[in-house]
Amino acid sequence: MAFKAMKDFIVQNQSLLGQRDYLHLSMQVSDTQQEVQSIKSQLIDHGDRLSDLFSQMQQTVKRSEISPYMLDFSREEDKKEYLILNGQPAKADETYMDIYRKARKTVFIVDNYIGIKTLRLLRSVVPGVSVIIFSDNLGKMHLSDL
Repeated sequence: MAFKAMKDFIVQNQSLLGQRDYLHLSMQVSDTQQEVQSIKSQLIDHGDRLSDLFSQMQQTVKRSEISPYMLDFSREEDKKEYLILNGQPAKADETYMDIYRKARKTVFIVDNYIGIKTLRLLRSVVPGVSVIIFSDNLGKMHLSDL
């Protein structure tokens, strides 16, 4: 809009400007138009980047969404192990026992450390279901533990 007003002023007052001044103004207007176009392109590019960032931010977990879970983890009376199952925190022991109860043929356990706790949880396996354990430390357990 400012270019149009400037152009109109120059056209109305051509007699005040010499040919050299007119050429100089014409070059400045051309340079300014190129700079404005460059700025517009940069704004569009930045707008696209911002749009992508906002889209990514919508897919991330927000601190306010995690806060209740973090409070659960920090309570002294609930010092238990948790895991994330279907996007929700779950008490690990209960979840493992539930999974073991659902097995119908075989339970495969792959763990680099099998302890008494794991064996205690495996008591949830339905009778008749095979349990196969792959571990580095089975030789370190006592026969009475097994």
